Amino acid sequence: MARGIPRGGWVTFAGVVLLVAGILNVLDGVVAIQRDRAFAADELLFGDTTALGATWITIGAIEILTGILVLRRWVFGQFMGIMVAGLTGFWHFLFIGADPARSIVLMAVNGVIIYALTVHGEDFV
Repeated sequence: MARGIPRGGWVTFAGVVLLVAGILNVLDGVVAIQRDRAFAADELLFGDTTALGATWITIGAIEILTGILVLRRWVFGQFMGIMVAGLTGFWHFLFIGADPARSIVLMAVNGVIIYALTVHGEDFV
């Protein structure tokens, strides 16, 4: 418990999902940089998988930091969590042509994160 406040299930869920998504995005970024054939480059918004990998690593690092802030119940973490979930939801929308099933599922998960952080805002100090 951070600062004597009991952990709410939804906020903990949002923090853990942000951490897991950040780790997976960093791994996706490393794969995109190392193996060009891992992604359908002709279906990407931009065809350079190295730039895609660097972008995923950056997004992943921001998600990891945001997940930690959300789990610590910082108000800035709530703000960052809403912003990061919205931006990554939009980011997945841009790649819906390259991987539609994954993009749709992750856009829905980002919507649940936004719900958890906005409706249960009283958990933050």
